[in-house]
Amino acid sequence: MINAGVLLRGQLTVVTETGETLHLKVGDPIVELVDKWHYGSNDGENPTEIIVFYAGVRDMPSTVKKAWVQVGRSWAAKGTRYGKEPAGGL
Repeated sequence: MINAGVLLRGQLTVVTETGETLHLKVGDPIVELVDKWHYGSNDGENPTEIIVFYAGVRDMPSTVKKAWVQVGRSWAAKGTRYGKEPAGGL
């Protein structure tokens, strides 16, 4: 589901399945990736606050979750080689 917003407080790092990284700060616009797996994490010490607007239809899922597996001391999405724990842990 397409959505857009603005980062109101804190900071946000968005990482794609291929490891592409985007660092966002207060005031930055956010247009979320659609149909492309990704996750976001707050690497700062303060909470992150975002205002987001969703454009979809009733009962359309806004999130598709991916299974994670432990690989040694790190984590990887099933079927990938990228090894970082998802935002918020498991």
